Amino acid sequence: MNSYRRFIFVSILAGSIPSFGFADFSSSSRGTTSGTFLKLPAGARAVSMGEAYGAVADDASALYWNPAGLTQIPGGDLTLMHGAYIESSFYDYAAYGQNLGTYGAFGVSGQFLSVGNITQTDTLGNQIGTFNPHDMAISLGYAHTVAGFSLGLSGKFIQSTILNTAQTEAVDLGVLSPWFLQERLKLGLTATNLGGQLKFEQEGADLPRAYRVASEIKLTDSWIGSLDGVLPNDNAPYIALGTEYSLKFPHNLGISFRGGLNSRNYQDLQGLNSFSLGVGVSVNPISIDYAFLPMGDLGYTQRVGFSYHWGGSPQETKEEQTPPQQEQQPQHKHRLQKKDDSKSQLPTMKEMFEKRFGEIHVTNVEGVDP
Repeated sequence: MNSYRRFIFVSILAGSIPSFGFADFSSSSRGTTSGTFLKLPAGARAVSMGEAYGAVADDASALYWNPAGLTQIPGGDLTLMHGAYIESSFYDYAAYGQNLGTYGAFGVSGQFLSVGNITQTDTLGNQIGTFNPHDMAISLGYAHTVAGFSLGLSGKFIQSTILNTAQTEAVDLGVLSPWFLQERLKLGLTATNLGGQLKFEQEGADLPRAYRVASEIKLTDSWIGSLDGVLPNDNAPYIALGTEYSLKFPHNLGISFRGGLNSRNYQDLQGLNSFSLGVGVSVNPISIDYAFLPMGDLGYTQRVGFSYHWGGSPQETKEEQTPPQQEQQPQHKHRLQKKDDSKSQLPTMKEMFEKRFGEIHVTNVEGVDP
C-alpha cells in the first residue's frame, strides 16, 4: 500500500514537470503575465500565515490554495473575505465547500477585484469620462481520497475588463498526502492557472502559473507551522513560512494568533514588509479572522474574513452514531458483577461429597451425638 501511495504522488509530480520548461522562474519575468489578480491570496487566515497554506487549508478557501484540501472540510463551510487596498480599490472572495464523505468533496468560489474609477482622457488630455477596471474568476472543484492521498481538480472561468473585456479558462491541480511521522507532518503539491490566455486585442499573455510544494507540521496539539515553496512563471522562486497558536476556552470559544513570512514580499517591498500578522476568534460554528499586511511605501492592507461551518461528513456522522467503548463499560461491569455473584452460589463441600458418593446418613451411636 505504501508503494502505491508513493506511485500516486510521484506520478502527479511527473505530470507537472513538462510545464516547467515554459516558465522563466526569475524576476526578469515580472509583468509578462495577464490576470495577475489571480495571485491575490484568498482568506484572512492564509494571509496572516504568510500564504503558507497549501497543506493547511481545511476550509472552503482550499479551492484556491489546493483543491485536494476540500477533503479536509469536516462537513460544510462558507468562507467570505474582504480586503481594502489603495484608495477605492478592493478585493473580495467567497467560497462554499462541502464534504460528501465516501463520495469526495466539492467546492465553488468567486473572486472579484475592483480598481476603482479612473479618469479617461483623449489624445489631447481632455477628460472624456471615467472607467472602472475590474477582474473576476469563478471556480468549481472536486476532490477525492485514493489510497490515503487526496486528489483535487478545479476549473475556473476568468474575465478581465479594462476598456475592453477578455476572458479565458484555466485548471488547478492538487494533491495532499496523509499524515506522516505519527500524524505530525503532511505534504501537498499544486499546479495553478494552467492553460489559457487573456487577449484584449491581437496579442495575448499567459496566466500567472505557479507550482507549489507545501507542508504542515504539528508542533503541539495547539501549535502548527507551515512551509511552502513556490515557483511562479512571472517572478523568482520564493518561500512562505507561517505559524498558528490556538487557545480553547469554555462555551466553544477559541482564539488563534498567527504570523507569517513571505520572501516574495521581501523581494518586491523589502524590509519588514515581508511579515504578516493576524488573529482569529471562533465561537462554533462561526469564525472571524483578521490579517494585517504591510505594503511598503503604499502603506498596508487589512483583510477581514468570516466563516460558517456546519454538519460533518457522512463517515463522521456514522462514527458519532456508534456508541464509544466507554459507554459500554457499565454493561461490562454488570457482567462482572453477575460473575462475582455466582461465586456465592458455589456448592458446599457437603453437597459436592453427596453428589459424588451419595446421600450421607448419620446413625446415633451410644455416647456420641449425631
